[in-house]
Amino acid sequence: MGDEHLSTRRTEATAARTAARAEPAATAQAQRLLWLQRTAGNLAVQQMLSAPAGDEVADVHPASPPVLTVAPPVTSAPTTAPAPAAAAAPRVQRSWLGDLWGDVKGAASAAWGGVKGVASDVWQGAKSLGSGALSWLKSAAGHVWDAVKWFGGKAWTVIKAIGTWGWEKLSLLGTLVWSFISNLPGRLWRLVVDGWDAIAGLLGWLWTGLKGFAGWAWDAVAGVFSWIGSGLGGALKWLGKGLADGAAWAVDFLEHPSLDKLLHGLLSTLGWVWSGITGFARWGWNGVVAAAKWAWSGLKGFAGWLWDGAIGGLTWIGLVILHLLEAAGVPEALELIWGLIFRLRPLTSAEQSASESVHPRGLIPYWQVRVDEDSYLIKIGTALARAFKTKVSPGAITTMHVIHAPKGGLSLPVAVHELTHVGQYELVGAVYMPEALHAQGTAAGYNYGNLTTARSAGQHFSDFNREQQASMCEDYYDVTHGLTPDYGATKPELDPFIADMRARKF
Repeated sequence: MGDEHLSTRRTEATAARTAARAEPAATAQAQRLLWLQRTAGNLAVQQMLSAPAGDEVADVHPASPPVLTVAPPVTSAPTTAPAPAAAAAPRVQRSWLGDLWGDVKGAASAAWGGVKGVASDVWQGAKSLGSGALSWLKSAAGHVWDAVKWFGGKAWTVIKAIGTWGWEKLSLLGTLVWSFISNLPGRLWRLVVDGWDAIAGLLGWLWTGLKGFAGWAWDAVAGVFSWIGSGLGGALKWLGKGLADGAAWAVDFLEHPSLDKLLHGLLSTLGWVWSGITGFARWGWNGVVAAAKWAWSGLKGFAGWLWDGAIGGLTWIGLVILHLLEAAGVPEALELIWGLIFRLRPLTSAEQSASESVHPRGLIPYWQVRVDEDSYLIKIGTALARAFKTKVSPGAITTMHVIHAPKGGLSLPVAVHELTHVGQYELVGAVYMPEALHAQGTAAGYNYGNLTTARSAGQHFSDFNREQQASMCEDYYDVTHGLTPDYGATKPELDPFIADMRARKF
């Protein structure tokens, strides 16, 4: 479109130049006009172009500046005889100016047409580009929105999972902090008791040793006197028998002397002397044997006393170390580490209700207890039981406030059994764990035996080991809920021991 206007403009300019060559006057006039523009400026050209139709431009010489003169107006000639020459000059001037103006307008029109064409093309391109860009942006926005919706759903799931995990761990941390704070006075008191136990135990051990030594020494004195007495008694008997037998022989020999009686008397005397020698040797040997037995009993007693002292001292040291670890919060730290690694759940309402039907109110902090289902500790314990072919394979294990359960969770009787261990931890501390392990290795193990006989012998709940105590609580739940107890006790047999437990006599 712009090219067409430009071609038209060029054609018109070419026609104008041809007409100028055909009209010399117009050519001269154009030269003057150009010279006037170069020397006098555009204002002079404008004044000339704006002059009336009858005005003329004076002839100027090239060496002098052009002078614009205005001729007097031409009077109208008779209509019948117009002056052709006077009318021809204005037509030549107007024709040239018209051509020039036409060229200017044509060039301007062509330029404007080109600008409009270019602008139109640019606008069309911009519209096309904008439409494509808008379509692309809409499509991209749709994909982004779909991605945001997809990621939002997944992110919400992840956020919920992270939030649930974080809340569980934060809740566990809070319970452990409270457990440490609430149990700290009792743990410090246990250390004080440990100190008193050390003094009392040492004094008791020394007193036991002193009593044993005194008894051993008394046995020595009594044994020596007894041995001497038996020796003197034997010697006196020997002398008395010899004198009596000799007197009887002498009387008989004096009454009826004979060689046979003399020979018999000599042989009897030799026998009496030999019996004295053998009696004395026997008495001496008995003294040596008694002294050896006395010395051996003393050594055994002394060794037993030392062993009891060593075992008591080591037990006390282990207990003190355990109590120091408790006072430092190590049990809570271990529970926290385990809880951060594995997923722990709180007790169910059924598990708590089962425990509340057996244990006293306030003994067990149920809100602090956690259950580790399908615990690796159970798997390790089961593997060890198989490897060593032990009679007991762990069905559940309780460490402080964490119950480690097998895959599938806890039955309610087992939950009562394990929560009894939690009650033991609350009352006696973490020492219940080595005590329970020791109980599992004994012949009795979990079996508490005949409770009627035990009660008649004056036994109480505290006289049974930690596993027997837990078995009593488990069986009590069984018999009060229509289930078969593991070790055959009846409710009347269990009642006095459960009463001891509810009185916290562990």
